[in-house]
Amino acid sequence: MTHALFPLALALAMQEGAALPERLPADLALREDGAQTYTFTCDYLETDADDRFVGKHHIRGTYVRDPEAKKVRWSDVRIAFAKELEDELQAGELQEYMQGFEYSPTAGFTLFLPNFFATFPSTPEATFAKNLVWDTYMLEDFGRNHFEHLELNRPYEPPASRSRAPLAGMGAFQNRDIELSWIGVSQRNGERCALIQYRAFFNRFEMALGETTYAGSSHYWGTIWVSLEDKEIEHATLNEEVSMRIRSGDAEEKRYRVLRLGELSKERG
Repeated sequence: MTHALFPLALALAMQEGAALPERLPADLALREDGAQTYTFTCDYLETDADDRFVGKHHIRGTYVRDPEAKKVRWSDVRIAFAKELEDELQAGELQEYMQGFEYSPTAGFTLFLPNFFATFPSTPEATFAKNLVWDTYMLEDFGRNHFEHLELNRPYEPPASRSRAPLAGMGAFQNRDIELSWIGVSQRNGERCALIQYRAFFNRFEMALGETTYAGSSHYWGTIWVSLEDKEIEHATLNEEVSMRIRSGDAEEKRYRVLRLGELSKERG
């Protein structure tokens, strides 16, 4: 079945209660009619080794895909912090180094090299901003680049399932057994979308910022809504649970847990 007929088959299946096709359309091409604007928000909820709440960070940024310029661009990236779970977060501090930060949407592996973030400061806040770049790249890769392999309700392990990603000179993240699954069809922003779930458990990482070192494990999972009309990502979620050990200089090692809750939302004109 060609991609031209595939949306019609899905529409009929949804209307009549018939079974969905077994595969996603392998030849569906990305079509972007003008710049696409997204808002990416991510909350970091942090506890100590005894599960006592120690603080939360809220990161928000605007991400634009501009097919005419063949660039993607970030702006208005802000980071806010509060000590109590119930505290309301303020607008947050603008991260000036992210204003107009742009790169090719096909940058690929170069996103993980140190010189890619040469204009960024060496601060924990800049690591939050780097995560926006890496998370968006991951969501676009998982959502768009594996259609030909995805069968309904059958997990698929992509080639980079167990890849080791350098963290721009700070350390490395070791993925373990990434799984992608096409689980059905839904509506988002007025478009029929393939629902793609992803998950990767028991990943490992280590990194250093100055005299402070971090090491631990990560489990992440989420859902991506991909348009079956033009292959644009209409929405995506990101959940991650991190357990880590932190040591600063000769100080005693501390243990923390972080729950990350992210959402990539497409703005409609």
